[in-house]
Amino acid sequence: MVTLLAAAADTIPASGGNITIVPINHATLQIAHGQHVIDVDPVAQANFGTLPSMATTSIPRRSRS
Repeated sequence: MVTLLAAAADTIPASGGNITIVPINHATLQIAHGQHVIDVDPVAQANFGTLPSMATTSIPRRSRS
């Protein structure tokens, strides 16, 4: 069995507060700045359970037809 460790969160200093980028898995991540949270989940399989809730709704992905 192979155990994969999630990468650590990264913080970028910015005006208005730090920008925090939290990798979840593969191409899934969460970006937070002040009161704003953006969840990026192109495969819709991530568990965001312990992270802050998004303040806005996500944009549905387009079908690949």
